[in-house]
Amino acid sequence: MKKITILLALALLVAVTLPAVAEVEEVTVGGSIVVRGQIQTPGVGQQRGPVNVGGFTNGHLVDANGNGVIEASDLTFSLANFNNFVESSSFDDDIESLDWITQRTRVNVDAKLSGNVRAFVELQSFDFWGDDSDDDSLEDGNASDVSPFTTEQMFITTEGDDLVQLYQGYIEMNNIADLPLQARIGRQELPYGREWLLGNNDAGVNFSGLAFDALKLSYETDLFRIDAFASKLDDDTTPLAIPNQEEDGDADLYGVYGTYKGIENMAIDAYWLFVRDAGSLVTITGADADTEDVLDLHTVGARIAGQWDVMGLLPGMLDYNVEAAFQFGNNNVADSGGDGGDFGGWAFNAMAGYTFSDVTWTPRLEAEYAFFSGDDDFNDGDTDEFVRLFSDVHYGELNLGGDLDQLATNMHIIKLGASAVPVEKLTLKGDFYWFLLAEDDEDGLAKTFGLPQLERTGAVVAGQPVEVIGSDDNVGMELDLVANYQYTEDLNLRAGWAHFFADDAIENSWGAGSDDDIDYVYVQAALVF
Repeated sequence: MKKITILLALALLVAVTLPAVAEVEEVTVGGSIVVRGQIQTPGVGQQRGPVNVGGFTNGHLVDANGNGVIEASDLTFSLANFNNFVESSSFDDDIESLDWITQRTRVNVDAKLSGNVRAFVELQSFDFWGDDSDDDSLEDGNASDVSPFTTEQMFITTEGDDLVQLYQGYIEMNNIADLPLQARIGRQELPYGREWLLGNNDAGVNFSGLAFDALKLSYETDLFRIDAFASKLDDDTTPLAIPNQEEDGDADLYGVYGTYKGIENMAIDAYWLFVRDAGSLVTITGADADTEDVLDLHTVGARIAGQWDVMGLLPGMLDYNVEAAFQFGNNNVADSGGDGGDFGGWAFNAMAGYTFSDVTWTPRLEAEYAFFSGDDDFNDGDTDEFVRLFSDVHYGELNLGGDLDQLATNMHIIKLGASAVPVEKLTLKGDFYWFLLAEDDEDGLAKTFGLPQLERTGAVVAGQPVEVIGSDDNVGMELDLVANYQYTEDLNLRAGWAHFFADDAIENSWGAGSDDDIDYVYVQAALVF
């Protein structure tokens, strides 16, 4: 099926570039190549499985197969996934270092047709050097094809997978009925705002991208813009024969995102995002249980961002971004009495920076605070952890040794940063992060992932020997140093080093009994053409 998709995409690419087609008014061909070499020490002891938050599996939200597209194979709904999770750890000097090189290559064709119609096709290859799943080497098709890096990087490239994927492919209609109305149909990115909850997975260690099979309608004037979209995350044509499972078994994403632009140098956003996961298993039991309950996760939020010259009192510009979101809905998890649980997480992020634009070296200072709620009672059936959906905001290069990122919850995060431009085209930047638990009871750090922290050494739960262990609220700190050089207008060179200072919460509740620091070094070349 994937090969057929690629062939169809290639056929469309050739068709829209033929000058003989009269409907084609303008064709643009472009693309990008990003290569990143990386070293992490210590590495990762064991590949993590997907992580389930209140019945909603975060693992598939970061494109588990690494091809930039959410597919049915990415979706795993079992609460038992924690059994694949708790034994992994990076915070141990006895674990060997990891080094790997990642390359992402994209080619796209953008065709503007008559009648305000546009066609866009983009192909992508995302690979690890030396791990070509299409070759016949003995190393491929087994454990070496599962990337042993971070939870965010759950790539599974088995023997016979296609190396080239259709990343985006959509039809766009503009000025419908002579109104400022646009419709976009097909596979597309859905980045919004700062990409705090909806992004394209372009900024992290795993930059495989993220696209959605969606229909999006946009209405935009000089004062405001409103987008409404519907996306199919999983189309389950053969649902499991499980009692109380809803018939369709699908997972869908819906959203409305509005931006008010009527204030100079300021944007005010408000949004509603809705994930309906009918493929999750119904665990509610009892005489009064609704046998057709599905997981319904609603997220409502607002954001204000802009720039301010501070009334001209200082030689520069202040920029700011403040966002908050609340989640509610049915988490499809029953408490001990058999009653269905609810979502109730919330999150807040505020950042401000000041750039001294008229000062030598153009220095810049930044400060940021983020909060993601935790759960004070893991056994009550409710989910108070915040689910970060499809975020592309990364709190540090490592952020908890590469294990936090989109799974961030139960956390206070404080950031201080500074940058300067000592010579033309070269930017030097340093960031400092401090991570603290919001809820630091006996479940501890595990609540950053919505799971009870367990060691396989005590009582038996779900057929597995487990023991809950204690915690501390101080998770650790991270220092990031980056050098960014704009070699040409199209070619960017970047090098960075990150060091994570692990603290007591790591040792007490990670399950490894160690809190050794982690170093991560990378070099990257990115070309856009």
